Amino acid sequence: MRKTGVRNAEQEGAVVYIGPSFYGTIQKNSAFSGGFSPKISELIKKYPYLNGLFVPAGELAEARKELRRPGSEKFMLYQKAEREG
Repeated sequence: MRKTGVRNAEQEGAVVYIGPSFYGTIQKNSAFSGGFSPKISELIKKYPYLNGLFVPAGELAEARKELRRPGSEKFMLYQKAEREG
């Protein structure tokens, strides 16, 4: 069991980051397969809620709809990331 809260993209398959860009670390709509770079892992450790903005590629369309729906979990996570990032 992982204690760090950092996702393991290798185990989950391809994931897409749908949150706001963090300059020099991650860009919106970046896709990952096989794990994250150390910079991204550190970012997730600093802001664990970002895990909710990494979605499996097969769920991307639905996640983007949720992202546009005010009050939804993804919408709120995105707003928080924009404020803190």
